[in-house]
Amino acid sequence: MLCTVSQIKATLGLAESDTEHNAVLERIAAGVSAAFEGPEGAGRPLMQAARLVLLDAPDHGTRHLWLPAIPVIEISSIKEGAFGIFDGSAELDEGSDFVANYATGRLTRIGFWPIGDQCVRVEYVGGYGGLPAAWVSGHAYVKDDRVSYGGDVFTCTAAITGTTAPSSDVNHWEVLDGLWVPDDLVDAAIKQSIHEFNARRTPGVSGESVQGANVSMDPAGGLLPGVKAVLERYRRI
Repeated sequence: MLCTVSQIKATLGLAESDTEHNAVLERIAAGVSAAFEGPEGAGRPLMQAARLVLLDAPDHGTRHLWLPAIPVIEISSIKEGAFGIFDGSAELDEGSDFVANYATGRLTRIGFWPIGDQCVRVEYVGGYGGLPAAWVSGHAYVKDDRVSYGGDVFTCTAAITGTTAPSSDVNHWEVLDGLWVPDDLVDAAIKQSIHEFNARRTPGVSGESVQGANVSMDPAGGLLPGVKAVLERYRRI
């Protein structure tokens, strides 16, 4: 998800110990994150995941292709084929066959990509580091589990069932670097989630005050105007 239940609750002024609405907020946050990737939002994948894509090279002499989910974290395999058929195709070597810009998702062929639809098959990990579920006191965690707490992402280094927060338990948790979501996306996801949470109780309202701040709503439903403006910056040109 692009924001956590804890972040939404903090903005709403709800105590972390107040779990009455956690399940609803979890569903709302997941739905908002998915909507941000849809045609009304950025129109492309945003959340980090392992992906397999088939890319088209429509013109002869194409050197550059673009992966949809950025930033790219890892490229596992690239093969060339024809019309989605890659049987017997050898994997390309990074550096000698292609060069990747991991920040922008641009794949540059040393030479040219083969012309045709679905002629390049890429397995990769890309997208902004989705935030895992919030840490729960007393829950049983095993090695490599990931949780969010206090705005950071932690990975479990040894099995633990305890009440000490990850930030204070260095024997079982460590901060996981490399997982992040841009601040403007997090803020937009929180704002939209609060809108969805309040709208379920007050349908038809076109505005509200959240912690003293006025938030305008789209009376027809969908994403808020300010949220759309943020997501516009993440669309591919």
